[in-house]
Amino acid sequence: MQFFILIFSALLLLSMPIDAQEITANKKSVINIAVSINPLYQVVQAITKDKANNFLIYNKNYSEHNYQLKSDDVKAVENADLILMIDKNYETNLQKYLEQLTNSKKIISLSQINKIKILKLRKNTSKNDLHLWLNPQNIEIFAEELVENLCQLSIANCQFFRKNLSNFKKENNIAVQEISKQLASLKDKKFIFYRDCFQYFEEYFSLKPALIVDDEHSKELKISRYKEFNEVVNSQKISCLLGDANDESNSDQKLAKNHHLKFGKLDIIGFANSDKKLQVSELNGYSKMLLNIANEIVNCN
Repeated sequence: MQFFILIFSALLLLSMPIDAQEITANKKSVINIAVSINPLYQVVQAITKDKANNFLIYNKNYSEHNYQLKSDDVKAVENADLILMIDKNYETNLQKYLEQLTNSKKIISLSQINKIKILKLRKNTSKNDLHLWLNPQNIEIFAEELVENLCQLSIANCQFFRKNLSNFKKENNIAVQEISKQLASLKDKKFIFYRDCFQYFEEYFSLKPALIVDDEHSKELKISRYKEFNEVVNSQKISCLLGDANDESNSDQKLAKNHHLKFGKLDIIGFANSDKKLQVSELNGYSKMLLNIANEIVNCN
């Protein structure tokens, strides 16, 4: 009897219209997602929770600019129902691998989503600044696009994803309000950014650094820039230099030490997330990352 039931079920599935078969296939209980960098990964975690197997490709020990994919990364990408990244010109080695795949993959690139705000590099206006995730509005648009794709992959969990999206937006708004309140105290403060990788955060929260020391991500600081740095520090009585926590050279920290400036490390990837300094701890990892950046700026000034 069971044999005939199985045969009947198989024939019924084969006789379904293509659309009906797709709907059946889309009722996945768990989705496999490969995510390039931690800020996007934190959004995915907040939205999917236990309804997806999420894999972070670029962990805190490596740079997305020169990272070579490992066997675990390759396996995660090959098994992924969804691949999330910033831009083909940002995660370049990941992009090279994706171009070699024979089977097509669903890829969401943050830079390609409609309504995402994209700024040009200040030094080279022919190229885009790809630190797009430092604009909270961009991330909300990304989260919305993510949920639409998740609902296509798992109809049964669609409402779950939409509810988590709503919660994510609320938490994001709490973080933005808290950051705006904190940074308002810097209205009359003057500080310097070492790297030019904070432009989206600067613009969104109306920050105006007195100087950006290295806008070319150089290994060594040019003499002309060093002289300009000295002039600005002395003439404007700068007391704070803010660097990138992911800068392996520590050239920013050395410069601050040599000029007796307070130094703050801004972690734009979010691996240094900690609740110790946060007034609002019950937030998602992305919102905590933004709050930690703001706290570091305030504490340095």
